[in-house]
Amino acid sequence: MRNKGRNYWISLIVLGWIAVIFILSSQSYQEQNIQPALHRIVTEDTIREVLPDITFTYHHRSYSSHRDPYVFLEFIIRKSAHLFMYGVLAIGAAIVTKLKDHLAGRWPFPLLIVLMIASLDELNQRISPGRTSNSQDVLVDITGGCIGLFVYMAGSYFGRFVKRGARL
Repeated sequence: MRNKGRNYWISLIVLGWIAVIFILSSQSYQEQNIQPALHRIVTEDTIREVLPDITFTYHHRSYSSHRDPYVFLEFIIRKSAHLFMYGVLAIGAAIVTKLKDHLAGRWPFPLLIVLMIASLDELNQRISPGRTSNSQDVLVDITGGCIGLFVYMAGSYFGRFVKRGARL
């Protein structure tokens, strides 16, 4: 009975996390813009000194650490947030699906949940004013889910290893 109560609360937390994802994806870019804060925190010259000269294209836009350091840094922070949000979602989904009890057979389920939520998130952005939908973001989200799932599985493995009293 105690496990059912625990799983109930974890399921509610995961659903809450999904709600946070959708709330954030419904906000306009202007509501999420962190560039003004970056301008207050760090100088353009400092960013250029710290970051190597990197230029790449993502979703038909060029990002350059030296040409436009604030835009570049905001992009890195925003995509890191994607990795984090969906990594945590994958861990929550792994706990709810009792992945640690059946690592080999159940690992696709949390990733399927991440894929579904990431896809719905992009559809939500398509209908949200001031937002654009981007299929590349789904790949970033799945990457975050894979990282989270790896962390969860490694933690489960080492937790069992230590619990048995084995030495590393």
